Amino acid sequence: MGSLIRSFDWSETSIGDPATWPQSLKTTLSIVLHSKFPMFLWWGPELLCFYNDAYRPSLGQDGKHPGILGRPAAEAWPEIWPVIKPLIDQVLSGGDSTWSEDQLIPIYRNGKLEDVYWTFSYSPVNDESGSIAGVFVTCTETTGKIQAIKDIQSSKDDLDFALDAAGLGTFDLNPATNTFKGNTRLKEWFGLTPDKEIPLPLAITSIAEKDRVRVMDAIYQVLQYESGGYYDIEYTIINPKNNKERLVRAVGKALFDNDHVALRFSGTVQDITLETNARKAFEDTYQRLEIALDAGKLGSYDMDLATGNIVCSDQCKMDYGWPLDEPMNSTDLMDMINPEYKEYVQELLKNSIIQHNSYHAEYMITWPDGSSHWMSASGIPHYNDKGWAVRIVGVTYDITERKIDEQRKNDFIGMVSHELKTPLTSLKGYVQILHSKAKKKDDDFTINALSKVETQVNKMSTMINSFLNVSRLESGKIHLDKQEFDLHKLLTDTVEEIMLINPSHNIALLPCKSIIVFADKDKIEHVISNLLSNAIKYSPRGSAIDVKCTITGSMAQVSVKDNGVGIKPQDTERLFERYYRVESNDIKHISGFGIGLYLSSEIVQRHDGKIWVDSEFDKGSTFYFTLPLNNAGN
Repeated sequence: MGSLIRSFDWSETSIGDPATWPQSLKTTLSIVLHSKFPMFLWWGPELLCFYNDAYRPSLGQDGKHPGILGRPAAEAWPEIWPVIKPLIDQVLSGGDSTWSEDQLIPIYRNGKLEDVYWTFSYSPVNDESGSIAGVFVTCTETTGKIQAIKDIQSSKDDLDFALDAAGLGTFDLNPATNTFKGNTRLKEWFGLTPDKEIPLPLAITSIAEKDRVRVMDAIYQVLQYESGGYYDIEYTIINPKNNKERLVRAVGKALFDNDHVALRFSGTVQDITLETNARKAFEDTYQRLEIALDAGKLGSYDMDLATGNIVCSDQCKMDYGWPLDEPMNSTDLMDMINPEYKEYVQELLKNSIIQHNSYHAEYMITWPDGSSHWMSASGIPHYNDKGWAVRIVGVTYDITERKIDEQRKNDFIGMVSHELKTPLTSLKGYVQILHSKAKKKDDDFTINALSKVETQVNKMSTMINSFLNVSRLESGKIHLDKQEFDLHKLLTDTVEEIMLINPSHNIALLPCKSIIVFADKDKIEHVISNLLSNAIKYSPRGSAIDVKCTITGSMAQVSVKDNGVGIKPQDTERLFERYYRVESNDIKHISGFGIGLYLSSEIVQRHDGKIWVDSEFDKGSTFYFTLPLNNAGN
């Protein structure tokens, strides 16, 4: 694809000769072309198409490759344009990046329009001016996975049909009258009349002569209390009306009163011939299920909870890097799960068993060869007749590539954010120099204009630092430099600093005694500043903001209360998610990327604390967070 791009005549396109391309386009293209993961890029006003070698196979044969290279998006993708255009518009308008999983988007390839399923993300790409100039796409085709799921459902339908085909006859014998009731199927098999109650001797005559004595003896035994009342026997019946023979299996149970006298004897009769056919159908279905699992690269397992032994498919063992010729048990599996995920997985399994529902977990494992991988595992518990969980059956799927892709995106965001810091620092320096000169000349207009410029530069720096912190956080590179400090003093200093910058609100720190905590002072200051800044942004000028700190049990608790716009209940549940912003006409003029509360939440949680909000729409909000007390430095 790099060769095709270099040989393409770009002079006839809206972006012109590559020598004039902006560095942002070149950098993004370099990332796309060097990636082994399928990637796509739309650039410029016409959204010209670029893609890498990893993406090309999804275009199929006799399809869009290489014709869509350099073509506007609307021309290249006419068959799906109504589907993808709203997603592109969302990104280009400055909205959130998109994420779509297993979405059906038919495309023209292999000489025809095919149903293709995709998991993909659209993200904005900024040019040198900071404006959105393109849309960056990471995607993977999941058609095989979806087809495998459909095959599994089809197999289940086939299995249900096969079981129904092996229909049962039923009987209920009254030992006192020696008569029984049976369903229509049983009466047809035995050639009996549709009477409500049928004498047992009449039914016995339909049993093949070679089996009659044995069946009579078995019925006599089951009616004796000492036998335990269980009945399980196979024999042949001959329909006296058409002389049709059937090999059947009868299973039943007798019930006794307190005097050990049999009250009832009930059970089922199964035509074993049909069962044999059903077994064959089941074997065929199982084979199809195995093919479907293999097509979707899904491993299957069946774990015995009593012994810990696991029956694994080859794909399941491959997912865990386990030798195919060696048995595997639950201890082996738990040993491979990385320590930080073990308690999480065990808790999911425990809740699944208690709540009688399925579980799904994603966790990191270390193969026996020492390599690291990511695993997605789902399962459902099975119970015995006493209600005890005895097995867990489920599937596994290796999601290492997906996790690597997520890491690449975080690294990309971190890299771009880091590169933007240097020019912003220089810009801020020049603004400060010009500001100083303007002061000497008493040039009020220039002073005011430069102050606004510096404010915007500071906002951009804050945004970039937030993106960098998100990237470091999700890469596991954020470090907590814990120390002892007085939380009340930190609150006092932070409130004073915020009040100097924002004199428009009345911020009051309520009386509080000294509280010593052991935490990262700078990062806790960041949390406090973020909550105060939000309170100022979302409440009217001149309104009161109350800050309070208390001790609750073994935790220090901080609260920030405002009298602002408040938050609706459906938004409070997602308020601390990454990039989540409340959609409301009342606050659409307030800038933000939904990063501050996400970072604050992660910082507090990494200190073993909690963060939450109490809010009433149109009446204000109170944000809380807790930190463990110093407890003698432990």
